[in-house]
Amino acid sequence: MRRRRSSASVAVALLALATALAVGAAPAAAATGSIAGTVTDADAGVPAAGVEVCAWEVAGGEGLCELTQGDGTYLIGGLEPGDYTVEFWPGEANLELALQFFDGADRWEEADVVSLADGEARAGVDADLGLGSTIAGNVFDAGLGRSVEGVWVCSIDALNDELLICDRSNANGNYGLPFHPAGEYKVVFSPDRREWGTGFLAEDDGYPTRFWNEATSLADAFTMSLGTAWFAGGIDVRYGTPPVATPPPVSSPLPAQVRKPRKCRRGYRKKLVRGKRRCVRVHRKHRRHRHRHAGAAMRLLGR
Repeated sequence: MRRRRSSASVAVALLALATALAVGAAPAAAATGSIAGTVTDADAGVPAAGVEVCAWEVAGGEGLCELTQGDGTYLIGGLEPGDYTVEFWPGEANLELALQFFDGADRWEEADVVSLADGEARAGVDADLGLGSTIAGNVFDAGLGRSVEGVWVCSIDALNDELLICDRSNANGNYGLPFHPAGEYKVVFSPDRREWGTGFLAEDDGYPTRFWNEATSLADAFTMSLGTAWFAGGIDVRYGTPPVATPPPVSSPLPAQVRKPRKCRRGYRKKLVRGKRRCVRVHRKHRRHRHRHAGAAMRLLGR
């Protein structure tokens, strides 16, 4: 037996539907979790100001960064519940120090994960940064008879073969890569973004990829050992006549061979982490991020 719904019942149903839609359309609650701590210069025994501290989402790769204050303290707010890897990047104000991950780790894989509950304020995520080592050299073109500007140079962690720190040769052909913890490294000149999957290496400088010392493949690249507070100078590359820029051989016509860099969603920007570009949430009050390369090292090197 079919029953006709009364106008009153229809009105009640519509009201319930409108209420449900209104609840579903309500904006999500703002993330209120935070990570805080103090960063010190372990060698000098003083607070380290100007260190960029980043909380990276372990799952998604996005993060939020803040600079340490004059007393070495920092506070990263607006974090959603989840697991984070915390990185301490010395920055331009601390070129003599080494990068570090919490808790006292030299590499991402070795870092302790910081887990946040909803709205949790986690304190005591501290770091004592030791002295770092610097790799420096020159990019020379024998065909032109002079040093060249604008060639990317990157250090590679020899344990995992991932790009670590990158810089571009300056007007005198010099580059500087500070912040290295003691360990083993390789150096690559003019790395190919298609090989490394790194968007910021998009510009073609016209030079082939080389590894120090005069190697043409990563497998044959020389591995250098760096101690604490070492300066490895003279890590140079000498190119002959630049090759004519031609498209690389492609085994398949699939468009996947040429990937467009993934765009970050609104409120995020690109940042280099472990040699790869990741999306970092931007705070209006903090706009200075210098993670991509260490061009400021030229001032330290006096070049």
